Amino acid sequence: MSGRKRVVDKRANLIKGRLVYSGLSVADAARKIGLTTSTMYRRLKRPGLFTLCEIELLDELVGFSEEELLYFFRYRRTSNGN
Repeated sequence: MSGRKRVVDKRANLIKGRLVYSGLSVADAARKIGLTTSTMYRRLKRPGLFTLCEIELLDELVGFSEEELLYFFRYRRTSNGN
């Protein structure tokens, strides 16, 4: 390596952990929300790149808590459950 540290957002590992806990691989989750596996990994490296629709679809798959949604994506569900 060229002496550069590889910085990985720790949120990526936590999101991957939630996927695994829910019985999904990154590739499975990507397919279910309409992304390629490579795009999913890019989004995981920078969770702020997930679109609102992708976050909502992931939430349907995994069932994130309110705290997880805020921490992972800076997202809060609306009062109607979305």
